Amino acid sequence: MVKKALLAFAVPVLFFASCAQTQKQKEYLATYDYLNSSSLVEKAATLREQRDLAFEKAKFLLKEQTKKELFAFLSLYLANIGLKNQTQIEMLCEYVYMDIEPVFDEIKQENIEVTKDGKMRISLTLNSDIFLKELNKSIQSNFKRERAVWERFQEQSSQELLKKSLKKLIYANKI
Repeated sequence: MVKKALLAFAVPVLFFASCAQTQKQKEYLATYDYLNSSSLVEKAATLREQRDLAFEKAKFLLKEQTKKELFAFLSLYLANIGLKNQTQIEMLCEYVYMDIEPVFDEIKQENIEVTKDGKMRISLTLNSDIFLKELNKSIQSNFKRERAVWERFQEQSSQELLKKSLKKLIYANKI
């Protein structure tokens, strides 16, 4: 009897808790932009040191989230054009990422603030047009290295899929 009462109480509580989490996830995804990052750091000896720490931390986070999104994008795209070799897919993802890494030198500081308790928050952004331009160049040059990939990539349907996919990759969260 006690088990039934606990179960009757627990099920609605778990249901509402999962709904709340889903709402939080929706809010996060609505504001998520992998080309933007921010970090909060503790007070340092000087403001310059604190700013440098915050900037480097935010830049690291930006690079990591961009790499994650890029790998997911390229893996899906390559699978959609018929490439099945996972090792080859991972290798191409690494090559493309290595080629676009210099775009992270173009990161711009969007905002900086010092909180009441002395912590510093800094926000960074990577220009999506620069990112897209370098990504296109890198995809072209790296896909040419692999004959099977290049042949599939040259097909009209693959080109159209790439254009649509890149628009989603860059602009999906800005609409």
